[in-house]
Amino acid sequence: MTNEQIAERLTELFNQGKAVEAEQELYAEDVVSHEQDGRTVTGLEGVMAKTKEAFGHVAEFRKGEITKTMVNQDTILAVFDVDFTLSNGHILSGLEYGFYKVKDGKIVEEYFYM
Repeated sequence: MTNEQIAERLTELFNQGKAVEAEQELYAEDVVSHEQDGRTVTGLEGVMAKTKEAFGHVAEFRKGEITKTMVNQDTILAVFDVDFTLSNGHILSGLEYGFYKVKDGKIVEEYFYM
């Protein structure tokens, strides 16, 4: 898959509410995920578990979509527009940026900033 195809497929699946499926299809087995709080998860199974856990803490989901992607030689930047309330009452609303490194047609590393 080209980086453009990966960006298109990531957008398609995420916007259908299929974030875990996107990871399963597009990520390398040894992917590394970096959260803005400094937490790092290594391996596809761990990243998928992290995503399932994160969505499990959502009490009210109003919006979550990729609105734009920018593709470079070995990187993809995705702009997420999110609006939801967590089970602890904390509201997350605004733009989140996902920066992805790609190698051999798979996402090998991701960073998130909000």
